[in-house]
Amino acid sequence: MNRSSHTLARWYLGAIVALGLATVLETKLVLDAPAPVRFGTFVALTALGALFKVQLPGQSTTLSASFFFVLLGIPQLSMGETIILGVAGCVVQCFSKRTGRPDLRTRLLGLSLSALAPALSWKLFHAGGWGVLGIEYPVRIMLSSVLYFVVSTWPMSGFERSEEHTSELQSRLHLVCRLPLEKK
Repeated sequence: MNRSSHTLARWYLGAIVALGLATVLETKLVLDAPAPVRFGTFVALTALGALFKVQLPGQSTTLSASFFFVLLGIPQLSMGETIILGVAGCVVQCFSKRTGRPDLRTRLLGLSLSALAPALSWKLFHAGGWGVLGIEYPVRIMLSSVLYFVVSTWPMSGFERSEEHTSELQSRLHLVCRLPLEKK
């Protein structure tokens, strides 16, 4: 990877992480849990789901089952609660069954995308004007789900792939995912 693309990759990662941190800070401002038992149940199920992997047909990577509970939370929970679900799933995934020292860049990017994807999907689902357009609940859920997966996976697809200098990331966030490593 040449010097200019390496610098561009750093800026790209920095922008994603900054957006994720801003989203987490926004969560603090909008967090309300009108039904704490329901929210606690969602958090527990999301954390548990993060421990289970599903093999995708035709793919060599796996998908964490935690995404299912985050998507279920979008119509039922507040935006802050939904963001916490995404981040909780990522935290459990990051630190379970890992060997070696965690890569800080990978962790920050994963946490950032875990906050951004549910936040944007929640905003799309709860946006006004759906009734005027005649768009029903199932279509809103489908559109929110598609947005969730695009935001979760697309930022990583911009990286170059190099078979010699890559590290495959196994998580629900990085379906497309190979992160270039610096040549030493």
